[in-house]
Amino acid sequence: MFDSSIYRKRRTELCNNLKTGFILFLGHKNSPMNFTHNAYPFIQDTNFLYYIGVDLPDCACLIDVEKNKTTFYMNEKTVHDIIWIGKTKTVKSWGNSCGADEIKPVSALSVDLKNKKNVMYPPQFRSDNKIHISELLNIPLKQIEKQSSVGLINVIIKQRSIKSKEEIDEINDALKITNLMHIQAMQSSSPGKYEYEIVAEMEKIIRSHSVALAYPAIFTKNGQVLHNFLYNNKIQDGDLLLNDSGSNSKLHYASDITRTFPANGKFNNQQKEIYMIVQEMQEAVINQLKPGVSFLDMHKLSAYIGIKGLKKLGLLKGSCEEALEKGVYGLFYPHGLGHMLGLDVHDMEALGEDMVGYDEKIKREAEFGITFLRLGKKLESGFCITVEPGIYFIPELFNQWKKEKKLSHLINYEVFEKYMNFGGIRIEDNICIQDSGAENLSDFIPKNINEIETIMK
Repeated sequence: MFDSSIYRKRRTELCNNLKTGFILFLGHKNSPMNFTHNAYPFIQDTNFLYYIGVDLPDCACLIDVEKNKTTFYMNEKTVHDIIWIGKTKTVKSWGNSCGADEIKPVSALSVDLKNKKNVMYPPQFRSDNKIHISELLNIPLKQIEKQSSVGLINVIIKQRSIKSKEEIDEINDALKITNLMHIQAMQSSSPGKYEYEIVAEMEKIIRSHSVALAYPAIFTKNGQVLHNFLYNNKIQDGDLLLNDSGSNSKLHYASDITRTFPANGKFNNQQKEIYMIVQEMQEAVINQLKPGVSFLDMHKLSAYIGIKGLKKLGLLKGSCEEALEKGVYGLFYPHGLGHMLGLDVHDMEALGEDMVGYDEKIKREAEFGITFLRLGKKLESGFCITVEPGIYFIPELFNQWKKEKKLSHLINYEVFEKYMNFGGIRIEDNICIQDSGAENLSDFIPKNINEIETIMK
């Protein structure tokens, strides 16, 4: 945990922005895999982590906004609990660690909420917490989502979006581990091995640092599948391997890095050509990032550079400006440029993707490809984000567009078809927006072609 003063300061800011009412934060419970006492690894709700910091199941917090008073709810461990899971800090110690004003058992929460008006809570994505809130506040289960507080959501997003020095330090700690993972993946990969062997090497590093993956690793020879969690393919000579993986820090701040490299340690000419286009897409964006810049515009900039690069190789034709306007890039770049990063790898997304990534001035566009852009609004100093353009050759998508003769005056389908066994390339870094521009927190993780090939010798 951070020092208790940090959590008190965060809650004070929250109260100052809301003025009145009560805020209910529920921690997560253990989630059973197949029976009660066989649970998945515990992952705490990130709003609870941000404002309370206690990384244990079965906790809750109630904040009296007007009084700026925090009541922390947790049960003392019994001898039975200690026999099975060992001795932990006392409830009083945990309450002091988060700077609570009052500490009570969990059973007191329902009593304290009785007859309370204007009880606000953030959206819940876990069924057990939805049921719990329904019971605590006497709200029909179907109304739980609708009655989550929009005002509270907006304040949380505004507050959590701006990362403090302590938070950036945590992301940097996560990136140090992630660097080791990616180097190990590069050095362990070779034709004849299976993808799961490389994933195991990365997970070994995670275990050795007593942290967790920020998300299930995406490691695949099929880079055209954007979120490929299957690792049973045998690696062949000539394959490109896409590694999208990141570590958490000790305090659960995420990193999110993608590198793409050749299985045999040497890019061929075709792979180099596409890789250099993707790298140019990324670098052009990073050089433009600063407060006030629309990330939607940055996505379109990356797409435009991708269009120009593929036109030079003969895959596209006609006007680059028209290709951008008509959304040609959806064929080879069907995902967004990046997203917010923090305690969640897609930070705060449980609060509502559009609420986090867009605002009243910049709305999500409906066109295929760009509609998957998670972040579109103007950047602010203190934002931590990912920048992750890519170029992919997806046979199923290509065949659909070709059959429809979609934008055929802009797409050279005959040349494009020659790349259908290519796979995909994505390059992703973690960026902190500063008043002076963009700070690439992950620029030490090998990315240039020469760096990758040297590491893999």
